[in-house]
Amino acid sequence: MAGKFTALKFSRQDLIPLALLMAVAILKFNFHELWKDEWQAWLVARDMSFAQILGFLNYEGHPALWYLYLKPWTFLSTLAKEDILLSLAHLLAYGVALFLLFRHQGLSLAEKLAFALSYFLFFEYGIVNRGYILVVLTALWFVHSLKSGKNLSTIASLILLCQTEVYGAMMAMVMLFYLVWQDGWTKHKTPIIALATGLLIFIISVFPRGNEDDFTRAYVQGGFSFTKLQLAFQGMLGNTFGIGFFTDTSFGGLSSTGILLSFIALVTTTAVFYPQKKLYQTWLLAVFGFVVFSTLVFNGGVRQWGMLFITFMVLRLIQSQTYSSTKWQTGIVLALCVAPIIHNLKAIREDIRLPFSNAKAAGAFIAEKIPANVPIVSLNKFETAAAAAYADRKMYQLPSGTPFTYFHWLQKVYVPTQTELILFAKYKKVRGLIIVSNTPIDEKRFPLLKLWQSFTDENFKSENFYFYVLDLTAGMG
Repeated sequence: MAGKFTALKFSRQDLIPLALLMAVAILKFNFHELWKDEWQAWLVARDMSFAQILGFLNYEGHPALWYLYLKPWTFLSTLAKEDILLSLAHLLAYGVALFLLFRHQGLSLAEKLAFALSYFLFFEYGIVNRGYILVVLTALWFVHSLKSGKNLSTIASLILLCQTEVYGAMMAMVMLFYLVWQDGWTKHKTPIIALATGLLIFIISVFPRGNEDDFTRAYVQGGFSFTKLQLAFQGMLGNTFGIGFFTDTSFGGLSSTGILLSFIALVTTTAVFYPQKKLYQTWLLAVFGFVVFSTLVFNGGVRQWGMLFITFMVLRLIQSQTYSSTKWQTGIVLALCVAPIIHNLKAIREDIRLPFSNAKAAGAFIAEKIPANVPIVSLNKFETAAAAAYADRKMYQLPSGTPFTYFHWLQKVYVPTQTELILFAKYKKVRGLIIVSNTPIDEKRFPLLKLWQSFTDENFKSENFYFYVLDLTAGMG
């Protein structure tokens, strides 16, 4: 009986993930402001029922798990501030993922520490409160279940991995493909059924449906081109393993340095798996699948490209369960983590030096300066929702005149006229409105609006806020 609990005993090595967890917590709660992408999932989970959440997923493009995980946390909003609760929920998932990584026995401590200190695992999926951390957590859970031999755990982790992100579903297919190819499908019948179930749930819940024009704006259009393929290749490989060494592909486009680093990354990552033929071929298949997806379906950015880095880490963990690592393999992995670690240090420095977003400051201004009976109209609800979330206020959108908290990513931005603003004020029976925009307004279009306060300090996400007053007390309109 005692042997069953050996893995749960605390060891000195557990001090490392504990220290990392504390470092992330300090940065989260002392320096990191939430931006709109972080708030959106919380607002959806808070203001929708479970049934409504499941019916909303096709607009979000993300499966259900993150929203369902956050839902119980939203019930605690009377006990603590919502930004704190969201950060705590994310921190818990991150902490479990860290301990699963460091509990892995096959990989060297140096490699585990290098992965943990990379920009992706530490900052992008550790500091920023997004559902991508559940991809990392469930993928590590799957690897852990393979080692423990617990079939039920393997089944659950596969199904849940498919409910994290589309990249989680792709990762699940990659990992199971390798296991089936390595051991034969008869040994993995049940996991295959679990994967099929997880993919079916994913497709039913997330597959785009509705207004085709809306969805075409969210996904890659125009079919295949060699330029798109190069951009996807450079983003998935160069901007992950060589992050920070050249301009982000999303902003700088193709570069000779980026393409060169991408090929170097492809060769060196493949070399790590090369002694095991089926494993390195699985890795190449994974790279191919991720690049094709980025080329034909969704371009993505660093956050999405980093999922290939996590896939590499997971396959490396699987490799270490069966094969003893050589010094040169470990050396290559450590070298591949150099750029992500350096970039992580830069990101930490910037998050301490700059606000991640001006939303927190704008939200404090709303809470302190704008009475609850004064309507706030947003000229761009996508870009201003984070400030309203911090203030725990609803803003109004036109032309419907209805209050909102969360938003539909695929809806077009509607900018009302000054006449519509005046009519809305009269409808609300108030003698003035507060108008908030993420950019300065056109004074010729809105001559009656007067700038009251702006929040334009340099910030990580370039989220700025401008507050205007529409005063009708002089009888205008």
